[in-house]
Amino acid sequence: MKTLKSARNLVGGDTNPRNLHAYGDTDGVGVEAKLQHPLGVHFIPEKNVIIVTDTYNHKIKVVDPFRNEIFSWLGNG
Repeated sequence: MKTLKSARNLVGGDTNPRNLHAYGDTDGVGVEAKLQHPLGVHFIPEKNVIIVTDTYNHKIKVVDPFRNEIFSWLGNG
């Protein structure tokens, strides 16, 4: 099993950490992906993925922490 050794930004946000307006509903890689008010986070070790509730977009999204990629799994916004 692969492991992560440090905390880091995986998806969403902006390259400028002071930009508080970098939100939206875009699947993708790194800071190109956008979320809006993500709250619930759950790691599934059997699949090496993170499940995130993207609250304001009414979606559940899946994050691959090794590819820094996120995609919508459930919901239609």
